[in-house]
Amino acid sequence: MADELPASHTVSNGVVRTFSPHVDVDVPDDRLRHLMLFPDTLARSLSPAKKVADPLAKRHAESTRLRMVTRELPSDLRRGIDVLRRAEAVQLRSRTVASSVSAYETEFRATPAQSSGPGRLIEHVGTLVKRWLEIDGVVDEETILDLGAKLEAQAVEIKLLNEQFDSLSEENGRVRDELDNIRGQFDDLHIAVTIAEDAVRDNERELSFLRNRLVSAGAPEKTFIEPLTDEWSAPDDMNELLARISPGTKTHPAFEKVVFTGDEDKAFEIERRGQGMRYAHAFWNYVHVLYDYAKGKERGDITCGVHQYLKSDSLDGHKCSPERHAATESDTTLSRWAYERTFPVPESVNLNGEILMAAHFKPTWADTTAPRMYYFDDTDGTGKIYVGYIGRHLKNTKS
Repeated sequence: MADELPASHTVSNGVVRTFSPHVDVDVPDDRLRHLMLFPDTLARSLSPAKKVADPLAKRHAESTRLRMVTRELPSDLRRGIDVLRRAEAVQLRSRTVASSVSAYETEFRATPAQSSGPGRLIEHVGTLVKRWLEIDGVVDEETILDLGAKLEAQAVEIKLLNEQFDSLSEENGRVRDELDNIRGQFDDLHIAVTIAEDAVRDNERELSFLRNRLVSAGAPEKTFIEPLTDEWSAPDDMNELLARISPGTKTHPAFEKVVFTGDEDKAFEIERRGQGMRYAHAFWNYVHVLYDYAKGKERGDITCGVHQYLKSDSLDGHKCSPERHAATESDTTLSRWAYERTFPVPESVNLNGEILMAAHFKPTWADTTAPRMYYFDDTDGTGKIYVGYIGRHLKNTKS
């Protein structure tokens, strides 16, 4: 196993590493999801009684348990668990009520009777009326009617309370699912921010190194980088992003080469999840990448595909990290879910009016709801790139 793992996921001698579900050894950043416990850390956290300190236990046990047990259960299984929990609560109530009734009957039957036959029945009714109406006077027709009204009112109240209890149980299950989902998103966001900050630090170090090298080479003027024009400023939401690359809307230079042909509602779902601005900025960056790539192909400066363009330092143009791009999907994914990745294109691209789009950009690799942007590169045909899908993560072997 150690020989097969890449450097990002390796397990060194003496190190305990807990791998969370859905390991992706092809993505170096995935390493942050799989915690490592080093010998020195464990030694410092052990008390003389050989008990592990709480902070270490919480860090390595609780988060792993939540990921592997709580959050990784299929939705239908979690709904089944909620049904069982509600049934258990109903059974508990029933047992409590039955126990109380049994105690009452025992007490009632233990009370010595003062008469027999019809007189005893009347005596029992009188005792019952006095008990529930909490009176000491004479039991007559009026008090019996009062008892009937009170029992009816309580029966209706109990029915309403049971309905409210069932409704609150369902709501509690829904809120619990949302809370677990938010916790998972928070963990994924925490990792994403860590990755982004690491990348910023690496870029700052590289930038400083290259600037100093240019200055030392006597070419300080080459350290100047022209800022982006206002027209390439990122949109604030998915609506504006789609408007810039969709037919019949605002005119933007990007639309010359990058055209959206997909379902807008899928993209707007990102807005409903409250992540519109974040992903609008990310996807707009990828649109800019595709635009510069397509323009380079048009000029004849670029003769390779998008992924090679991103990896090549000798090709000029707006770029993103190659790790944020996938040139295709796995054979297993395409054999099982190719239909999910078939999106509309003009008939000038394909007479069927649709085509398989396996290439995609991924702002983050985390979880199964992380949005993706699928496209088809037709720069060798119509000279354009067609974005057929922007939306939540599609099905694959890890979802």
